[in-house]
Amino acid sequence: MEYLLAYLNESNGFKFGKLFQFKGTLDRKSFFIGGLAWIILMSLILTPLFYLGLFLIAVSGMAMQSVFAIVAVIFLIIFIGLLLQALAAMARRLGSAGVSKYFLFFILIPFIGAIILLWEFIKEDQFKVVTETTED
Repeated sequence: MEYLLAYLNESNGFKFGKLFQFKGTLDRKSFFIGGLAWIILMSLILTPLFYLGLFLIAVSGMAMQSVFAIVAVIFLIIFIGLLLQALAAMARRLGSAGVSKYFLFFILIPFIGAIILLWEFIKEDQFKVVTETTED
């Protein structure tokens, strides 16, 4: 996994690895494409786990509650990890757009909060990193 993240965190291209860091900024392209790739990856992991749980429940018969509890705990642990990672990515994106990270609390307002956050996510980056230097 380290090699995959190191490969995808190239300095001259799409920075998918930046999605997993809690410090720094996150540009629009990395936020949206990285988020989409993360959703697809988690779907590929969680779908077989879900069907495995259904299979175990169908096979177990009498021990259905214990199997359901084990699958529910696994899903809960994965959900908490995904939620924390998504909040960190959103906070970095808001910081990159020049907005306070406290804007994440707008998500608690039904309908309007999601629209406000989406508007802030698609804003231009306020902080640009200058990589070229000229020497006279």
